[in-house]
Amino acid sequence: MGTELTKRQDEVFEFVKSFIKKNGFAPTMAEIGESFDVSRQQAWNVCISLERKGKIRHDFDTNRGITIA
Repeated sequence: MGTELTKRQDEVFEFVKSFIKKNGFAPTMAEIGESFDVSRQQAWNVCISLERKGKIRHDFDTNRGITIA
């Protein structure tokens, strides 16, 4: 699988980085979804793709468990 991001993946990645920098912790799937007017499941799917592409790490057992890779 390639490491190039789609437009939406890049937008979500930049949002997550900015959110962490501003707040000191990661956004929830609900917050990502609300920011992009998509469902939590759609936000989850984008984050899974970002993890597969090596951009983030996600502890699926922890709320706000996203870290930048």
